[in-house]
Amino acid sequence: MMGRDPAAFQVKLKAAVDALDRAGVAALCEELIRELATGEEPYPRDWARRHLKTLRDGRFFDHVALVADWFLRMHPDEAWIARDLAQGLIDNGHVTAAIAVLERVRDGDLAPAIRCEVVGLLGRAHKQIYLDGNPKLDQTKAALRDAIRFYFEIYRGDPKEHSWHGINFVSLAMRAERDGVSGLEALPPATQVARDILGVIAARDLEDKRETWDYANAAEAHIALGDHAAAGKALVKFVAHASVNAFALGGTYRQLTQLIQLDTRSAEQQLLIDIVRSALLHRENGGFIADASEVRERADPGHVEQGLERVFGTESYVMHSWLVTGLRRAAAVARIKRRGRTLGTGFIIPGTALDPAWDHQVLLTNNHVVSRQPMIGQLSPGEAEIAFDGVDTGGPFRVAGAPLFESPIRELDVTVLRLDRPVAGVAAIPLAAALPAISTPPPRMCVIGHPLGSELAFSLQDNHLLGVSPQRIHYRSPTEQGMSGGPVFDEQWDLVAIHRRGEKGIPRLDDATQTYDANEGVPIQTIVAAIQQQVAARGT
Repeated sequence: MMGRDPAAFQVKLKAAVDALDRAGVAALCEELIRELATGEEPYPRDWARRHLKTLRDGRFFDHVALVADWFLRMHPDEAWIARDLAQGLIDNGHVTAAIAVLERVRDGDLAPAIRCEVVGLLGRAHKQIYLDGNPKLDQTKAALRDAIRFYFEIYRGDPKEHSWHGINFVSLAMRAERDGVSGLEALPPATQVARDILGVIAARDLEDKRETWDYANAAEAHIALGDHAAAGKALVKFVAHASVNAFALGGTYRQLTQLIQLDTRSAEQQLLIDIVRSALLHRENGGFIADASEVRERADPGHVEQGLERVFGTESYVMHSWLVTGLRRAAAVARIKRRGRTLGTGFIIPGTALDPAWDHQVLLTNNHVVSRQPMIGQLSPGEAEIAFDGVDTGGPFRVAGAPLFESPIRELDVTVLRLDRPVAGVAAIPLAAALPAISTPPPRMCVIGHPLGSELAFSLQDNHLLGVSPQRIHYRSPTEQGMSGGPVFDEQWDLVAIHRRGEKGIPRLDDATQTYDANEGVPIQTIVAAIQQQVAARGT
């Protein structure tokens, strides 16, 4: 490893983590482990701490666990390495292994801050056992009791400093009450602790000392007390904070949906979830999977959510409305299948947006998905089965007749099809008026599709626009097989392009002698121009 130069290694590691270069991070960690395996002296503690912190801050927990394991072999008495190892193990699903590591160091001579983290991680590990397991089993119930006691142990030691542990106690204790888990009668009522936490946070407000997580803690406390409007206002402040990243938002989302179990049948409680999810779609490395039943419900024009803006405030309602618009766009997205297997994505728009003579809906997809003259891996129009998860359609659709328009893979890679019947209940997708422009910061793109045949996925992860030309746009939204033919939207949910591929080492649009890892789409304006050119030629 460069003759053991930890400072140089740290520079490279930080650059790879900041760039979300997973392959680069993996290669550097392998290099580090080779050095640890062959080095003649223990690795310097300070640099080990920095390397692990960089990986932890970047949420590369698989590498945190691997590297921490090697460092712990060299420094077996360092509790902070055991803490990092346990955190990596928990985030990779190895919960019981993490508990074994934490129990080994828990009763040692620990600094107070490290002890709080160790016991807090024990609470988190046991919480995960309960959430993952069958709540009817005695062992699973015991894990919930243990999680509650671990969190309360830290909170009780200093309620003013450990409100995060306190709010986990609150949400877990209320979950225990809902699930009928007994044996916690000696602990204080969860609602009283929630009020105490809000009092501590209010005191920090007076001293202008409120921290980022105080907003999330306040939201959970308000939920525990049944004040969803106050919870929404606290969540808006939390998600708007510059230091809140996708990992923090993802954790909050899981807390609201998996532990607290907000009721999505309640418009007020659904709005709280929407605030966090809309923020997730605006963060680096953020995204989520949309449940088809939710898309169906919220794409329904008759689905009205009255009074929310008045109760929750304009800012909360705007975030909620933005997400609902995205879910309604998703209703127009289809799986393209053959004999039940999803091979690609398509979406419908009004035909008149492409050709005034097409007074019906049309389906757009890639030519490498559906083609009049299919080659290996392509479908013929007659083979294609079209299914819309986001609307109730009464069964799959078929293609009616020959394609209305085709451009081969080497050109626009697009096929336009007419379906055998209209798709009811789908709002028209507006087309962007112009190509997106590169700016600082770069605009974000959203791809909606069916990655690997799964449920509808919103991909805004690492989603900056990279390059634009009349024929192609490049962006960094990560996509999986099965997303080909999906719509690419701007942040106003206007259609910008049709997604066609993702590749490593693709030539840059602004300098073909250079390459980058990018996804590629074909601008909708270019497709419209090609169809209009065909119409003009047909008329002469």
